[in-house]
Amino acid sequence: MSGPYGRWGRVIVGSIMIISGLLTGGLALIMLPFGALMIFTGTMNLCPMGPMYRQPLKGEKIIANMQTYQLR
Repeated sequence: MSGPYGRWGRVIVGSIMIISGLLTGGLALIMLPFGALMIFTGTMNLCPMGPMYRQPLKGEKIIANMQTYQLR
């Protein structure tokens, strides 16, 4: 989720959460802050679950720490 596809995925899902919460209304408005958080973390390249797995918060550092493999 720290790569470009994960970042775009979080932005898209966050946008969908905000739009559906606004269109549905009522109890669905609970999704607004979560959608905004997903958009924020996607645009700032933050991984909020990283510290739970003893990884850095910034996506660049997570990618830099990943092992690379040479395929033959």
